[in-house]
Amino acid sequence: MSSPQPLPVHRCAGFIVYRRPGGGGDHGSSPTVEFLLLQSSGGRWGFPKGHLEEGETEWEAAVRETREECGLDLARGDLAVDDADFTVTAGYRSGSRRWGPHDKTVTFWLARKVREEAEVTLSNEHRAHRWAGREEALRTVDFQPLRQALNKCGKKLQEGGKGSENPTK
Repeated sequence: MSSPQPLPVHRCAGFIVYRRPGGGGDHGSSPTVEFLLLQSSGGRWGFPKGHLEEGETEWEAAVRETREECGLDLARGDLAVDDADFTVTAGYRSGSRRWGPHDKTVTFWLARKVREEAEVTLSNEHRAHRWAGREEALRTVDFQPLRQALNKCGKKLQEGGKGSENPTK
């Protein structure tokens, strides 16, 4: 009996976007933090992320995918990344009509929504979005590895510390 063939691994990247409501888009005075959640056309809740295109770095993919999926653009100043060395990685099994079954590895950076007037504009890949506090977001996000990534980002914001949470980095 032969062992099953390993599934292909797809590298993805994105941002876990947060804001401080009522305290201004910049660092803000509000201790409350809300995270941007996107609902895919298939009904799953997660974060802006996507596959790397040929020749693209994870950072470039994160910037592009976030702009494409929710309209928030780092280059336009909608978002800021305060610690580009802080990343979290989520790995899980996935499947879609386009890609078939595969293992997915997603690298996330934590991005702060800076411009209050910047609106979330969904792509056709998503059907809804919402801003949720950490506990609500943890209950809403569908995949456990994404919840773990969110939890690490929430702790980072609470502690205000710097450094990578990615043990492979």
